[in-house]
Amino acid sequence: MNILITEKMAPLLLSAVNDAILFHENLLKSQTLQDRSDYEEHLMQLHLMLDHLKEEYKTHIEPKGGLPLSRLFPPPTESSGKVFPFPEN
Repeated sequence: MNILITEKMAPLLLSAVNDAILFHENLLKSQTLQDRSDYEEHLMQLHLMLDHLKEEYKTHIEPKGGLPLSRLFPPPTESSGKVFPFPEN
């Protein structure tokens, strides 16, 4: 099955999956979490999905003029503290 994702929606999808990963990573740090294994499995699936989406983005969206993946996921810096450090207005 193929799903069509537009060039405009692809960065948002990458961002949403990345946000879900960050949420679940922080959730796993919680002391009140009961069944960790379900959340760990879900987090692993999110990482696999993000890796797949990045590859698809590089193959199909970037060559058509989409934002470079390196701009969507720049190398982390200690000072930024942001996942998507876009310039602030």
